[in-house]
Amino acid sequence: MKRTMKVMCLLLAAMGLPLALPVKSSYATSGIGRQADAACQTFNGTTPFADKSCALCHTSNNFSKSDLNQNGTLARSGNFTDICPVSNVAPISNAGPNQSVTTGTTVTLDGSGSNDADGNPLTYLWSFFSTPTGSSSTLIGPTTVKPTFLADKAGQYVVQLIVNDGVVSSAAAKVTITTAPGNTAPVANAGPDQSVQVGITITLDGSKSNDVDGNPLTYQWTFMAVPTGSTAQLLNPTTVMPTFVANVAGQYVVKLLVNDGKVTSAQDTVTITTTGGNTAPVANAGLDQSVQVSTTVTLNGADSTDADRNPLTYDWSWVSIPSGSTATLSNPTAAAPSFVADQAGTYVAQLIVNDGTANSRPDTVAIAAATGNTAPVATAGPDQAVPLNASVILNGNDSTDVDRDALTYQWSLTSKPAGSAATLADPNTAMPKFTADVAGQYISQLIVNDGRVNSAPDTVIVTAGAGNTAPVANAGAAQIAAIGTTVVLDGTASRDADGNALVWKWALTAKPAGSAAALSDPTVARPSFIVDTAGEYVAQLIVNDGKLDSPPATVMIKTQVMPPARGIYISRARWNVETGKLKVAGRAPNGAIVELLDADTGAQIATGETGRHGRFKLHVTVQVAPCALVAKANGLTSVRTPMAGAPASCGNVRPPRGDDKDDEKEEHNKSLSKQNQERSGGSLLKQNRQGSARLSRNASLLFRHESPCTIGALARLLRNTLHNIATPYSVKA
Repeated sequence: MKRTMKVMCLLLAAMGLPLALPVKSSYATSGIGRQADAACQTFNGTTPFADKSCALCHTSNNFSKSDLNQNGTLARSGNFTDICPVSNVAPISNAGPNQSVTTGTTVTLDGSGSNDADGNPLTYLWSFFSTPTGSSSTLIGPTTVKPTFLADKAGQYVVQLIVNDGVVSSAAAKVTITTAPGNTAPVANAGPDQSVQVGITITLDGSKSNDVDGNPLTYQWTFMAVPTGSTAQLLNPTTVMPTFVANVAGQYVVKLLVNDGKVTSAQDTVTITTTGGNTAPVANAGLDQSVQVSTTVTLNGADSTDADRNPLTYDWSWVSIPSGSTATLSNPTAAAPSFVADQAGTYVAQLIVNDGTANSRPDTVAIAAATGNTAPVATAGPDQAVPLNASVILNGNDSTDVDRDALTYQWSLTSKPAGSAATLADPNTAMPKFTADVAGQYISQLIVNDGRVNSAPDTVIVTAGAGNTAPVANAGAAQIAAIGTTVVLDGTASRDADGNALVWKWALTAKPAGSAAALSDPTVARPSFIVDTAGEYVAQLIVNDGKLDSPPATVMIKTQVMPPARGIYISRARWNVETGKLKVAGRAPNGAIVELLDADTGAQIATGETGRHGRFKLHVTVQVAPCALVAKANGLTSVRTPMAGAPASCGNVRPPRGDDKDDEKEEHNKSLSKQNQERSGGSLLKQNRQGSARLSRNASLLFRHESPCTIGALARLLRNTLHNIATPYSVKA
């Protein structure tokens, strides 16, 4: 009956008669389906047949865009046109923090925080949303990451940014620049987003808020949103670092306003995501850098963390590079890849980390390369915890200037506990000091100048004992070790302002592929491990004072001889035991044919072609999970990549049947078994092998899900097909 309805639907549609009966679409042959997947994967990284994500994904070359019944794009492959559904995720624009400047200042906007979950390069489009009355300001470089304009009138300038990843544009993000002839408004910074377990006490951090005039700041935190059923309350919401308990799974959004005694800042928000199971890791792409053109720049994602202490994998990509640059990342799956800044301009790199289960949100870092003077970088030193009435010495000696210009220092106390009379002695030196005369938190801000331009402000927190304070983890200094040697980690510099005994929780969150390195005892201050493979090892430390966990601290250990950049990488490989499908993603040279192999047996599992920007994604059904994979392309071989989720019985992979003739034979046998029934039923269509194959090549092949029989698309395709067919044919369900 279903077959008869389908045949009638197709015939009536072909004759132009309206019909709106719902019809369950037919199966596509796996051979043709895999061809569609190969074309679509090459075109835009999608696999519609494997994912069952498209109702109409293969047509004849007479196809027109009006036939498209699901969002997608077109790719030609041989005699077919493939509809490749757009799985692209829209990018997220970030117009940077609000600013407050004096009238007549040249303002530099910053879109480097914009990101794309697919790792696609972005283009930028800035425009004024509003300007003060009488202003004639114009944007210089409105399609660059960091355009500028002259704030020629007092008032507010609102600028919007839209980014595009080559497929779709982001929503607009806005930034407000406030100008005044005298005092400048402070800038609130609510700290980085966090991902934690339910029941954890969250410490917010507004210490990066700043005021270019160096005025003391006051803080006001409030919840903007909490999960349904949560009774969370902020403790000490007028302090720099209030806390609350995340008592229900979901997202908590908190906003921060700061005031410099004259004017309140624009709000900044932070999102804390909680789950009852695995928590997503947090990517940290490192600090922005300023370098000279032709410098080799090393990125650093080693401060990325995972609250569950799961091992992390790294996936770096370019968001934006200067026009004409050919910069490439040495190893996009390393914690600390490098590149040569070959052109002047801003390079924006994005990092996503994965804990074996979930991706982090993207984090970005901007590297400004110049041929002239570059702005210096202020470093206010590590946070400190001291006893009450201690003499505190600040240290800005790690501030840098790539031009090696002499630096001048400008320190200020932007926050101190109520009742404190603390003042900085020698605030224009690298190492000023003050007395912590009242229990609480002191925030000091540092701006350095190279004789031409100021740095961005940097801040440091000094906590003087006041009740229990969270401890501070210190994972020790980075190390370089030879293969085969024992590395001793050192967390003894971790501290607790209250003098409480600490408990150590170490984890190796990254190690080279194939390494069996393990910590001798992750609960001691100085555990060790053996460096057995060339590459990068990242250790994470969390300490607990009996009441609170510290924020994670990390340390990187590199081998003396690093493995060469291979040019081909498997960034993620996971086995789904329920579906029997491998999901593999990575990179190889653009346009390369990638072979996916069992790393132990050398058996070929699948092949594919890289799409845009050298990325490849393979979804492969196998009967037994491999223990590890390698990828090959253009004579290059990736490192061995263990298969996440593989059971203890992994190995002995039997690839899926790849012979399309078997599929055709199976369909032919089914056809023969029902041939007499169809003839006796007086079917209008005569079934035969040759016609079925021709119809498969020229008509749309539908994937397995419900779709309405508004198949005007099929009608047009059948009209193009039937005149070439001497005898009509039925369509198998």
